[in-house]
Amino acid sequence: ELRRSMAAWKRRGGLEKFEHKLITGMTNNGYPAAFAERIFHQIKGFGEYGFPESHSASFALLAYASSWLKCYYPEVFVCALLNSQPMGFYAPGQLIYDACRQGVEILPADIRHSDKDSKLVKTSTGSSGEDRYSVRLGLRQIKGLSSKAMDRIPRLRHKLSSQDKLISIMDLRSHHFSQHDLQALAAANTLKETSGHRHQAVWDAIKLNFEAGDDLLKNSYQREAPPLLRKPGVGEEVLKDYQSMGFSLQSHPLALLRESFQSLGWLHSSQCWQAHDGSYVACGGLVVGRQRPATASGVVFVSLEDEYGILNVIVWPAIAAKYRQALLCSRLLLVKGRLQVQQGVLHLIAGYLADCSHYLSDLPIVSRDFY
Repeated sequence: ELRRSMAAWKRRGGLEKFEHKLITGMTNNGYPAAFAERIFHQIKGFGEYGFPESHSASFALLAYASSWLKCYYPEVFVCALLNSQPMGFYAPGQLIYDACRQGVEILPADIRHSDKDSKLVKTSTGSSGEDRYSVRLGLRQIKGLSSKAMDRIPRLRHKLSSQDKLISIMDLRSHHFSQHDLQALAAANTLKETSGHRHQAVWDAIKLNFEAGDDLLKNSYQREAPPLLRKPGVGEEVLKDYQSMGFSLQSHPLALLRESFQSLGWLHSSQCWQAHDGSYVACGGLVVGRQRPATASGVVFVSLEDEYGILNVIVWPAIAAKYRQALLCSRLLLVKGRLQVQQGVLHLIAGYLADCSHYLSDLPIVSRDFY
């Protein structure tokens, strides 16, 4: 009981009930009363910081083990985190982009291969004989897809005799998948191998909703000539990926906009590391985090992401108040300010903020590559 009270973070109460018992026991065993009282006050003092000390030791062990795993087995690390979502500060897209920068191959969610959770897939064996693994994204990454559908798809693959068997919209509909789930799968591009591309898959899913009945469904579907829909461009694919999953494996949105940003003099996050401490720079990125800790006296911390990594921005209260709308509402934020580089840590101290989210609407026309 004494140990538990010492570990509890209580500034008032908790240990006082042990005072008489402890001091009486010590004096009965020959210790001076003054000494016994000093011992009690030392124990009481430890109760002031014993809780955070014990927790810091526990979290230090977790941080060390996680760092070791991320360093030597990054594919295992990111796969486990994706399957533990939602769990904290980093969204799946940030975890995936970070893993890609570490050289991890991320395979898209695919109705032919994906299970509900992400999984490791053996892709090759290195010269040293060590197996190499990629991460196959799970169906849980698809927005709007029901848990029931996620569970049924692997079973459906088994019924079709082989995991390489193509699963079409017709197969899903004949097994009573809802229209909502069909459209979610089509929008996430998990059916491109059977439909050809995302536009066709979405068309197929919508078309089935207008069929008269299941008994005539297959004949009607096969009788009508498919419409000549063009394949989506890279910009369209990226936009649709973000809408359906919150990230894209095809390209980062800012990579498609980089040429325009360079003409405006914007740096990317990697270039900021090459600049000198105190340099005045302009940098833009997707807003992936905003924090205003109660202990920070009104300071807002913003995390910007581009195709090269994460940039940490510090927004002082006066700047936050002046540019409140841009700070709170931007998806793509431009920050002008001074770099602070100290002991291997980089921050951008904001002096000006602008909402540049309108650039994202230009993604479909940025790339004319309709391959």
